[in-house]
Amino acid sequence: MCLEFASLAQTAAADIVVYKVLRKYKKIPTIESFARQDLARLPEECEAGPWYYTPYRARRISLGLTYSEPEMRRYPSPQANVHIGLHAFKTLEAAIAEVLDWPSTCTYRIIVIKCTIPAGSTFHTGIFPCAGKELEAIVSDALTYGTEADIVYEDDREPINKIAIPPCA
Repeated sequence: MCLEFASLAQTAAADIVVYKVLRKYKKIPTIESFARQDLARLPEECEAGPWYYTPYRARRISLGLTYSEPEMRRYPSPQANVHIGLHAFKTLEAAIAEVLDWPSTCTYRIIVIKCTIPAGSTFHTGIFPCAGKELEAIVSDALTYGTEADIVYEDDREPINKIAIPPCA
């Protein structure tokens, strides 16, 4: 995900509620499902789910924790992009629009969870181009993921593939 036409850096005076799109796995992800991702991030053994991963960088997330990205920066390109940072959407509607551009599979479901950018964090606002739309997005150097109770949307569309992934042994 890349934030385009990013604002100059701002500091959150109070917590900011945002919405993050994640992949939710019920069982261990297969190598095939991460074929174009960094395989070094995959766990080495099978664990009970659910597991949550970011959709673009395939980083495993533990709900309820705060993550930081000290390398966040705005590039001085014509689009003023922010590539590195903790990306989210400013509205639930924007996050759902992103979900509808992703297919759910028999391996995982796409969800939206309510998160918080903690007060004092640095952030940029801008747009995320998706399926011909410009969705309001935000990138920060810190993000607190909600708990399972904060999952506000789970994609229930029919999976695009019918291949069942075998359960963990």
